[in-house]
Amino acid sequence: MTNHQSPARAAQPAGSQRALRFLALAAVIVGVLGLAAAAFELSYPGIHAIALVAGVSPALARLYPLIFDAMLVVASAAILSLRGAGAVTRCYAWFSLLLLLCAAAGADALHAAGSKLPHRGTAATAAIIPWVLVLLGFGLLLAMLRHARLRHAQVVQARASAAPPAAVPAARAPAAVIPAAVIPAAVVPAAVVPAAVVPAAVAPAADAPAAVV
Repeated sequence: MTNHQSPARAAQPAGSQRALRFLALAAVIVGVLGLAAAAFELSYPGIHAIALVAGVSPALARLYPLIFDAMLVVASAAILSLRGAGAVTRCYAWFSLLLLLCAAAGADALHAAGSKLPHRGTAATAAIIPWVLVLLGFGLLLAMLRHARLRHAQVVQARASAAPPAAVPAARAPAAVIPAAVIPAAVVPAAVVPAAVVPAAVAPAADAPAAVV
Protein backbone atom coordinates (compact mmCIF):
# COMPACT_ATOMS: atom_id res chain seq x y z
CA MET A 1 0.00 0.00 0.00
CA THR A 2 1.62 3.21 -1.13
CA ASN A 3 1.28 6.51 0.69
CA HIS A 4 0.58 9.45 -1.56
CA GLN A 5 0.95 12.95 -0.11
CA SER A 6 -1.85 15.30 -0.91
CA PRO A 7 -1.02 18.52 -2.77
CA ALA A 8 -1.91 20.54 0.33
CA ARG A 9 0.64 18.69 2.48
CA ALA A 10 3.29 18.97 -0.19
CA ALA A 11 2.74 22.71 -0.44
CA GLN A 12 3.15 23.24 3.32
CA PRO A 13 6.97 22.74 3.44
CA ALA A 14 7.43 25.05 0.48
CA GLY A 15 5.29 27.70 2.13
CA SER A 16 7.14 27.42 5.44
CA GLN A 17 10.52 27.69 3.71
CA ARG A 18 9.33 30.77 1.84
CA ALA A 19 8.21 32.34 5.12
CA LEU A 20 11.56 31.55 6.77
CA ARG A 21 13.46 33.08 3.87
CA PHE A 22 11.32 36.19 4.07
CA LEU A 23 11.91 36.50 7.82
CA ALA A 24 15.67 36.01 7.36
CA LEU A 25 15.77 38.66 4.64
CA ALA A 26 13.80 41.08 6.80
CA ALA A 27 16.14 40.47 9.75
CA VAL A 28 19.21 41.10 7.57
CA ILE A 29 17.71 44.30 6.18
CA VAL A 30 16.90 45.59 9.65
CA GLY A 31 20.38 44.67 10.88
CA VAL A 32 22.12 46.39 7.97
CA LEU A 33 20.03 49.52 8.46
CA GLY A 34 20.86 49.53 12.16
CA LEU A 35 24.58 49.13 11.48
CA ALA A 36 24.49 51.90 8.91
CA ALA A 37 22.72 54.24 11.32
CA ALA A 38 25.28 53.48 14.04
CA ALA A 39 28.17 54.00 11.62
CA PHE A 40 26.73 57.34 10.51
CA GLU A 41 26.39 58.46 14.10
CA LEU A 42 29.87 57.33 15.13
CA SER A 43 31.60 58.82 12.07
CA TYR A 44 29.99 62.23 12.52
CA PRO A 45 32.52 63.67 15.03
CA GLY A 46 35.61 62.72 13.03
CA ILE A 47 34.42 64.17 9.70
CA HIS A 48 33.07 67.25 11.44
CA ALA A 49 36.37 67.84 13.25
CA ILE A 50 38.42 67.52 10.08
CA ALA A 51 36.12 69.98 8.32
CA LEU A 52 36.74 72.44 11.16
CA VAL A 53 40.50 71.89 10.87
CA ALA A 54 40.23 72.68 7.15
CA GLY A 55 38.86 76.12 8.02
CA VAL A 56 35.20 75.41 7.19
CA SER A 57 32.74 77.43 9.23
CA PRO A 58 30.97 75.52 12.05
CA ALA A 59 27.60 75.85 10.31
CA LEU A 60 28.90 74.36 7.05
CA ALA A 61 31.11 71.81 8.78
CA ARG A 62 27.95 70.05 9.98
CA LEU A 63 27.03 69.30 6.37
CA TYR A 64 30.16 67.30 5.59
CA PRO A 65 29.15 64.19 7.55
CA LEU A 66 25.66 64.42 6.02
CA ILE A 67 26.87 64.51 2.43
CA PHE A 68 29.06 61.49 3.10
CA ASP A 69 26.10 59.62 4.57
CA ALA A 70 23.85 60.59 1.66
CA MET A 71 26.44 59.47 -0.86
CA LEU A 72 26.84 56.14 0.93
CA VAL A 73 23.09 55.58 0.63
CA VAL A 74 23.21 56.45 -3.09
CA ALA A 75 26.13 54.10 -3.74
CA SER A 76 24.50 51.24 -1.83
CA ALA A 77 21.22 51.68 -3.73
CA ALA A 78 23.11 51.82 -7.02
CA ILE A 79 24.89 48.54 -6.25
CA LEU A 80 21.55 46.84 -5.59
CA SER A 81 20.03 48.32 -8.74
CA LEU A 82 22.96 47.43 -11.01
CA ARG A 83 23.22 43.75 -10.15
CA GLY A 84 22.41 42.68 -13.70
CA ALA A 85 24.51 45.37 -15.39
CA GLY A 86 27.86 44.99 -17.09
CA ALA A 87 31.09 44.38 -15.23
CA VAL A 88 32.39 47.93 -15.74
CA THR A 89 29.20 49.49 -14.36
CA ARG A 90 29.16 47.21 -11.33
CA CYS A 91 32.84 47.87 -10.65
CA TYR A 92 32.19 51.60 -10.79
CA ALA A 93 29.39 51.32 -8.23
CA TRP A 94 31.51 49.22 -5.88
CA PHE A 95 34.49 51.54 -6.36
CA SER A 96 32.34 54.51 -5.33
CA LEU A 97 31.14 52.73 -2.22
CA LEU A 98 34.62 51.58 -1.19
CA LEU A 99 36.06 55.05 -1.80
CA LEU A 100 33.46 56.63 0.46
CA LEU A 101 33.96 54.04 3.18
CA CYS A 102 37.73 54.50 3.09
CA ALA A 103 37.40 58.29 3.26
CA ALA A 104 34.98 58.17 6.20
CA ALA A 105 37.04 55.54 8.03
CA GLY A 106 40.26 57.48 7.39
CA ALA A 107 38.74 60.68 8.78
CA ASP A 108 37.59 58.85 11.91
CA ALA A 109 41.00 57.24 12.35
CA LEU A 110 42.84 60.55 12.04
CA HIS A 111 40.48 62.18 14.49
CA ALA A 112 40.76 59.34 16.99
CA ALA A 113 44.56 59.30 16.76
CA GLY A 114 44.76 63.07 17.27
CA SER A 115 46.95 63.51 14.23
CA LYS A 116 47.74 67.05 13.17
CA LEU A 117 46.87 67.70 9.55
CA PRO A 118 48.42 70.41 7.40
CA HIS A 119 46.01 73.26 7.02
CA ARG A 120 46.53 73.87 3.31
CA GLY A 121 46.21 70.27 2.23
CA THR A 122 43.19 69.72 4.47
CA ALA A 123 41.52 72.89 3.22
CA ALA A 124 42.09 71.92 -0.41
CA THR A 125 40.70 68.44 0.23
CA ALA A 126 37.64 69.85 2.00
CA ALA A 127 36.99 72.16 -0.95
CA ILE A 128 37.24 69.34 -3.51
CA ILE A 129 35.24 66.66 -1.67
CA PRO A 130 31.73 68.05 -2.36
CA TRP A 131 32.35 68.22 -6.11
CA VAL A 132 33.86 64.73 -6.18
CA LEU A 133 30.79 63.39 -4.44
CA VAL A 134 28.51 65.16 -6.92
CA LEU A 135 30.48 63.67 -9.81
CA LEU A 136 30.28 60.17 -8.35
CA GLY A 137 26.57 60.50 -7.67
CA PHE A 138 25.83 61.79 -11.15
CA GLY A 139 27.81 58.95 -12.70
CA LEU A 140 25.84 56.40 -10.68
CA LEU A 141 22.59 58.04 -11.74
CA LEU A 142 23.54 57.81 -15.41
CA ALA A 143 24.54 54.17 -14.98
CA MET A 144 21.21 53.34 -13.33
CA LEU A 145 19.21 55.12 -16.06
CA ARG A 146 21.15 53.36 -18.81
CA HIS A 147 20.65 49.98 -17.15
CA ALA A 148 16.92 50.61 -16.73
CA ARG A 149 16.61 51.58 -20.40
CA LEU A 150 18.43 48.43 -21.51
CA ARG A 151 16.24 46.24 -19.33
CA HIS A 152 13.11 47.87 -20.71
CA ALA A 153 14.32 47.26 -24.26
CA GLN A 154 15.01 43.60 -23.42
CA VAL A 155 11.54 43.16 -21.95
CA VAL A 156 9.92 44.71 -25.02
CA GLN A 157 11.98 42.49 -27.32
CA ALA A 158 11.10 39.38 -25.31
CA ARG A 159 7.41 40.20 -25.45
CA ALA A 160 7.61 40.83 -29.16
CA SER A 161 9.35 37.51 -29.78
CA ALA A 162 6.90 35.62 -27.56
CA ALA A 163 3.82 37.11 -29.19
CA PRO A 164 2.35 35.02 -32.02
CA PRO A 165 3.02 36.46 -35.47
CA ALA A 166 0.22 38.48 -36.88
CA ALA A 167 -1.65 36.90 -39.76
CA VAL A 168 -0.54 38.49 -43.00
CA PRO A 169 -3.35 38.71 -45.53
CA ALA A 170 -2.55 36.74 -48.65
CA ALA A 171 -1.83 38.88 -51.64
CA ARG A 172 -4.61 38.72 -54.14
CA ALA A 173 -3.35 37.16 -57.34
CA PRO A 174 -4.20 39.05 -60.48
CA ALA A 175 -7.02 37.54 -62.42
CA ALA A 176 -5.78 35.40 -65.27
CA VAL A 177 -6.54 36.84 -68.64
CA ILE A 178 -8.36 34.07 -70.44
CA PRO A 179 -8.90 34.68 -74.13
CA ALA A 180 -12.50 34.72 -75.00
CA ALA A 181 -13.41 31.43 -76.61
CA VAL A 182 -15.21 31.58 -79.87
CA ILE A 183 -18.57 30.32 -78.82
CA PRO A 184 -20.71 29.19 -81.72
CA ALA A 185 -24.02 30.87 -82.02
CA ALA A 186 -26.70 28.91 -80.36
CA VAL A 187 -28.96 27.21 -82.77
CA VAL A 188 -32.33 28.51 -81.86
CA PRO A 189 -35.11 26.49 -83.29
CA ALA A 190 -37.24 28.52 -85.54
CA ALA A 191 -40.48 29.35 -84.00
CA VAL A 192 -43.39 27.68 -85.58
CA VAL A 193 -45.27 30.55 -87.00
CA PRO A 194 -48.84 29.68 -87.50
CA ALA A 195 -49.98 30.09 -91.05
CA ALA A 196 -51.81 33.23 -91.60
CA VAL A 197 -55.42 32.66 -91.97
CA VAL A 198 -56.08 34.20 -95.32
CA PRO A 199 -59.73 34.59 -96.02
CA ALA A 200 -60.74 32.76 -99.10
CA ALA A 201 -61.21 35.08 -102.01
CA VAL A 202 -64.74 35.28 -102.96
CA ALA A 203 -64.71 34.50 -106.61
CA PRO A 204 -67.13 36.57 -108.54
CA ALA A 205 -70.02 34.56 -109.77
CA ALA A 206 -69.78 33.67 -113.38
CA ASP A 207 -72.16 35.44 -115.59
CA ALA A 208 -74.84 32.90 -116.08
CA PRO A 209 -76.20 32.82 -119.52
CA ALA A 210 -79.45 34.52 -119.70
CA ALA A 211 -82.32 32.18 -119.69
CA VAL A 212 -83.97 31.71 -123.09
CA VAL A 213 -87.65 32.62 -122.78
